[in-house]
Amino acid sequence: MRTIAFVLCIVALLLSGCQQYATLHDFGQLRKGMSVQQVRDLMQVEPTLTSNARIRPKGNDSLLRTYDVLGYPVPTTTKTSSSGAYGAGTTYTITDRVLVLFVNGKARYWGYPSDFFRSDEEDIVLAVHTVIASL
Repeated sequence: MRTIAFVLCIVALLLSGCQQYATLHDFGQLRKGMSVQQVRDLMQVEPTLTSNARIRPKGNDSLLRTYDVLGYPVPTTTKTSSSGAYGAGTTYTITDRVLVLFVNGKARYWGYPSDFFRSDEEDIVLAVHTVIASL
């Protein structure tokens, strides 16, 4: 009986350490001004995208600002195929990516890529557009 309980505990521990996706709860804990390391420590998974863009803000040709971007996968839906490439009865997860944008090493903005394009700040829009175009 002890052996079964021990094996079940080991399996539970292994499964709990296998999280593949960030959750919206994780993003709800982010705060503006957090460092890149603080965000990485807070998230339960490694980012699937790390990139940066060097942008000159409009109207200030002498300033070159670096924007760092981390991208985390988030599940949007789970489907079970009835046939096709995945095979009948195969369950797969469709994911999207949530981006975290850092200005001067501090978290400034996060959300789905389409959220960034609604920003009034042209340099943020340009930075994310530059990162996405490079994928």
